[in-house]
Amino acid sequence: MSKTTPVAPAAKAEEPTTEKVKLIANHTHRDKPCKAGDEIEVTEREKAWLIRHEKVADPAKPATTAPAKE
Repeated sequence: MSKTTPVAPAAKAEEPTTEKVKLIANHTHRDKPCKAGDEIEVTEREKAWLIRHEKVADPAKPATTAPAKE
């Protein structure tokens, strides 16, 4: 008679963490058109893509501001 070894249930894949980012350019997110200034919730991977495509500000780069008028 063969003995079966109990198998643990498959580990559930971890849900990726998300964060809100503010768009600096128009973008379609999950089939929904979004405008600059809108906040969307994205994964770390999506955020990196948005930074590369200049849809959200890169936190590593200082924000550029217009020079003060005298």
